[in-house]
Amino acid sequence: IVVASLRGDDTAWIGEHLPEWGANVYVMDDALANLSVPVDKGREGMAYLTYIIDRYDDLPDVIAFSHSARYQWHNDDPLYDGVPVLSNLRLSHVLASGYVSLRCAWALGCPAELRPRSPTRHSDDFSRAEAAFADAYRAFFPADEDDDDDDEDDDGQGGRVPEAVGAPCGAQFAVSRDQVRRRRREDYVRMRRWVVETRVADGVAAKVLENLWHIVMGKPPVYCPPARDCYCAQFGHCGLRCPAADACDNRYILPDAPALPDGWPF
Repeated sequence: IVVASLRGDDTAWIGEHLPEWGANVYVMDDALANLSVPVDKGREGMAYLTYIIDRYDDLPDVIAFSHSARYQWHNDDPLYDGVPVLSNLRLSHVLASGYVSLRCAWALGCPAELRPRSPTRHSDDFSRAEAAFADAYRAFFPADEDDDDDDEDDDGQGGRVPEAVGAPCGAQFAVSRDQVRRRRREDYVRMRRWVVETRVADGVAAKVLENLWHIVMGKPPVYCPPARDCYCAQFGHCGLRCPAADACDNRYILPDAPALPDGWPF
């Protein structure tokens, strides 16, 4: 498991509750930490890319990428607890799929988070990320730059900038070694260079990366598996009542605020 943290973050829960996962805890704002990053930019994305670049030739079969806090509003669990999310993750499904988001619920991110070809022109970070996405996409996938703008290939793997981009939010996911290696190490170096050199704000760069991970790992620009299928195949939660494709009963409720109350869970 690759974890992006800051000095003072409590990451002891990983070793205490998930000893089967080898923890690689990056401290973004401490250059002297055992694991750190070249530049503290791009939030968790810089840690994720640095791990892939540094360990490219020595990757484990499955890698999970996670934030540092155990309880987070976007953890797909009734108590927003990251421990059951990771402990219930079916590694055989990750190996078969290549890439999975650690969320099955569609809120937020699905069915379409960004419209890169027709971005909104507002000053919030979401709108800025939408506006910055196309330039980032071209930097990540430079072979696409020479494609005819009228090309209808819109799969994010060799066509023009996608019309719509969507995947479950949170920038937490799991991938197989083979899926990571479908791209060259040099590709990930180029992606990290964009993070280092971009002039967009740090939070905006992180939001752009959040909406690129599934494409980087070989999925189409809009990748929102039905929640029922996802919960069963990915976590073993089968037989759930799912009134629609986007959610299942008693699994996840989008909280009113992006920060859980102090002392959670009560």
